[in-house]
Amino acid sequence: MDLNLAQTRLIVQIASQDEEKVLNRFFFHSLRSIDQARPDLFEGRRWILCPERSAPEAVSGVEALVRALGAQVVHFSAREHDRAVARTSHVPQLLASALLTSVSRAGAEPAAGPAFASATRVAGGPEAIWSDIFATNGDEIALALNELCAELGRIREELGAQPPTLAAALELLARARDLRHLR
Repeated sequence: MDLNLAQTRLIVQIASQDEEKVLNRFFFHSLRSIDQARPDLFEGRRWILCPERSAPEAVSGVEALVRALGAQVVHFSAREHDRAVARTSHVPQLLASALLTSVSRAGAEPAAGPAFASATRVAGGPEAIWSDIFATNGDEIALALNELCAELGRIREELGAQPPTLAAALELLARARDLRHLR
């Protein structure tokens, strides 16, 4: 088994060396942090399994392990995995870090409250971990950042107008409120 945050390149690299090695490995991603370790760590949490090119008995064994830990099995292809975690893990790390450093540069820390603490909880992840993630999933992270910048750019333009236009910002808040069930 390999626990890896960017699956596509790893699978391609191993397959180019020896297809048999891919069949004897199983690629997955637990959606919990090791710093949160406790007996019920995986209870009700999702584990993304990337079973493509894996032996069926390997898939069954990992699914059984995941369910025994009380976790939910989610199947993604390696590409789907990389695209999804770029948006749900990698960009949030960059966004939290950028927000924290921006507030510090502006000297606005005294005004930071609970919303800021929540938004920056993951800021400043260890470079030893993130350098590998950025190197192996940079293309998907860049696409996700482009999408986010486009959304925020539209709002920036509207709020910067004289008088400000509120529609895009308010629509974003309403859409997000409707999507809170994703958390």
